[in-house]
Amino acid sequence: MPAPSRPPQFLPPHSGRWQVVRPTELTEEDIAAWVRLHRARPELASPYFHPTFTRLVAAARAAHARDDVRVGVQRDEATGEPTAIFPFQPGRWGRATPPGGRLCDFHGLIAAAGHSLTAVDLLRGCGLQSYAFHMLPPGQPAFTPAGDGTEAGWERAGVRINLADGFDAYLARREEAGSKRHRKIAQFRRRMERERGEVSFTWHDLDPEAWERLLRWKRAQYAATGFCDVLAASWVRNLLARCRDAGTADESDFGGVFCTLRAGGEVVAAHLLLRSGPRLHAWFPAYDPAARGLSPGNVLMLELLRHAADCGVAGVDLGAGDEPYKSDFATDRFALLRGAVETPGAATHAVAAARRVRDALKAHPAGAPARLAAAWVRPLRERLSLR
Repeated sequence: MPAPSRPPQFLPPHSGRWQVVRPTELTEEDIAAWVRLHRARPELASPYFHPTFTRLVAAARAAHARDDVRVGVQRDEATGEPTAIFPFQPGRWGRATPPGGRLCDFHGLIAAAGHSLTAVDLLRGCGLQSYAFHMLPPGQPAFTPAGDGTEAGWERAGVRINLADGFDAYLARREEAGSKRHRKIAQFRRRMERERGEVSFTWHDLDPEAWERLLRWKRAQYAATGFCDVLAASWVRNLLARCRDAGTADESDFGGVFCTLRAGGEVVAAHLLLRSGPRLHAWFPAYDPAARGLSPGNVLMLELLRHAADCGVAGVDLGAGDEPYKSDFATDRFALLRGAVETPGAATHAVAAARRVRDALKAHPAGAPARLAAAWVRPLRERLSLR
């Protein structure tokens, strides 16, 4: 069994209205209030903002002797009702990240529209010095730089597929935008049937062998591309399995959806997604490298979009990035913020200054060595963050 992780270090809470607890310490009333806040605003519709995701991250890490997921709860002083929820994973020196780190695509403060709170008040209320984020969606004013010691980063493009009017309407919009990709994918599907046999799609596959193939293909992809193998961490594999088994794929609350595509009875592509109500989030896709020429990943994506629309899904988030397949399917783009917020103080200002120097070196025409060093260090840093 792995050695227990070092307990997170907190500063004394700044506001009496804030309470920092483990996810398991939340009451039923707290969970119900969290779900209400999650459902009340479209900006918070992502499954990552559902309480079950944070609770599953905590359970997966606890199963591997890591007790380091917390939830900040701001309460109304008169009623005790939660008015804001802030899930986070604290580390050393009061520095925090989203629960699960980079596995948590969307993150931030869960509160009603118009909730007034600065990042510094949030951090102090939760006993933190800093919070680093990598995909902060719209509707998070607490993280907007306000000259109060906070530091935001830069924008990335978030990508979404709009299915609100149904699958046929989605295809029509893509045609109007000049995309013929779905026609090409249909050709690949017909070719796959000719060369491999009958093609079939499963919305939520319970086959354990299909699951093992997804993990095996994804790890091979990481090795081939040089990306950090997040699946090397046992708690990550535990988390994925917990999400897959959470709820059912067709219910309105949180659940994992494990889609597969078979050709001639053999799995050729698989994709684990997360769902909360009408919102689906693409998470871990993979395909059989031997079938690459038949575009199995794209065939699977088109099939799952068709079924998702029939199941009441109104939108599918693809995270951030400019990969060709995202451009092929996307209808909407929006800003995602990457950066950090910090409380004023000598230590945090020193960290912020070091970050600015690093960014300036990387951006400078003569900064090639710094860029190479950053590219070499990044996978190591990501592996360490997944311990």
